[in-house]
Order: sequence, then C-alpha cells, then structure tokens
Amino acid sequence: MTIAGKVNTLILVVAGLSMALLTLLTAQQEYQVYRNDLVRQISAEVASQPQLQLHVYYQDDSALRRSLQSFLALSPAVSYAIIHDTDGIPIVRENRFWNEGTAIPRLN
Repeated sequence: MTIAGKVNTLILVVAGLSMALLTLLTAQQEYQVYRNDLVRQISAEVASQPQLQLHVYYQDDSALRRSLQSFLALSPAVSYAIIHDTDGIPIVRENRFWNEGTAIPRLN
C-alpha cells in the first residue's frame, strides 16, 4: 500500500469514528431531553393530584390504581408505577399489559 493509500485509509477511519461519536452524543442528548421532559410531566401529574395523599393514608386501592393508570398513560416509556408508604413498603403497583408476566405485546 502506498503512502497516499495509507493517508486515505487514515482519513476514512478518523471520519468514520468522528461520525460514530457524533451520532452517540446526539442520541445521548436526545435521551436526556426526553427523560427530563418525562420527569417534568410526572412531577406535574403528582402535583395535580392533591387527593393522592388522602388515598395513600386510607390505603384506598381502587383510587390509587386509578392514579397509577394516569401515570402509565403519560408515556409508553413508563412500564410500571408503584406507590410506597412512608416505610417504603409498596402499597399498590400497576404494570403495562405487556409487562405482566408472560404477556408479550403484539408486533403487528
């Protein structure tokens, strides 16, 4: 291989690596933006439900499940939601239909 061929190969390798790095950085930034937006949406949803404290205090399972369904409806990225008591013990948990046991979502 000539020197010109080696230089061309080096330029192609450097260009390929820089494009791969740029793609990874862009994907990571998009993920962070989407994640931060989802956290803001969930925080706003919690703040919009002042009755949630009362439902936790009385451990009203049906009302808590309805609240968790509203959290699951925010984004398909949320696969489950859990409400814990003050001791950290889960009171109620809701899963997406495809996250329950062996149920697999349909692909078509």
